Amino acid sequence: MYFEIGSYIYGIAHDQTTLDFTKPHPEIVSEVLPKSGVSDRALTSVIRGVALGEIVLLESSRGSGGYNVAQGVLGRLIEKHCKKPPPLPGMSPHKNVNWPSIELMDVISDNLRDEIERGGGVDRLYLRVSEGVDADDESWAHRLRSQMNQLSHAQKFHAVWEADGDAFDTDAVMTAVDEAEQDDSGLDKIIINLKNGDKINRLDRFKVRDEVTVKVDSAGVIFKSDIVDGLWAFLDRLRQANSNSWRLIDDDGYFTTHATFSVKAKK
Repeated sequence: MYFEIGSYIYGIAHDQTTLDFTKPHPEIVSEVLPKSGVSDRALTSVIRGVALGEIVLLESSRGSGGYNVAQGVLGRLIEKHCKKPPPLPGMSPHKNVNWPSIELMDVISDNLRDEIERGGGVDRLYLRVSEGVDADDESWAHRLRSQMNQLSHAQKFHAVWEADGDAFDTDAVMTAVDEAEQDDSGLDKIIINLKNGDKINRLDRFKVRDEVTVKVDSAGVIFKSDIVDGLWAFLDRLRQANSNSWRLIDDDGYFTTHATFSVKAKK
């Protein structure tokens, strides 16, 4: 299912005009969005999303209010239109713990190789080495430290590799990752940029995201269809199996792997 969520503020709507080149001046019209006797509202931004099974993919749009707005709107729609379960024995209806609701959270992955493959490969690799433990001659840390020592009093050395269009060899990148994960590693920072625009700077877990290329016309108006197509394409990629025949979600949008997680409650 595709849906859109509008974010509003109180006041008049943005000025609008209809192009008419036969007139000497454009006619500017200010419209209002009434709300049943309450103050007028103005549409400020739109969040676009798709939903299937357990998955909800949302456009990350600045100024839209973010996932909290989407979560609140979807939660109210569910409470309004979904059938309410009966209250538990001895519990009043408005305190029913089974009341329909929704909570949005980032999908976290801990399989770096799968995410590199899903992201189209690595096109930029950043490594940083500092003074510290001596490393093996064949290690990344040793090679970087040899460059750092070209200048006396140097304390850190940064190196960046950028691809020429084709992705780096994943096995070569993983050797740097494996070294950086060692407790006594001389590599104290690593950042991996994927071809789809995603960036990984934590090796233990990282958010599953994707980048959508959107066309903009001469007036600065974006092609909404590009965003919608991009959301559907991302959903399809999440359902595609990798080289090990594993995929994040099945054809119906349900996670293939479930893990226990904790949610911090606000006091």
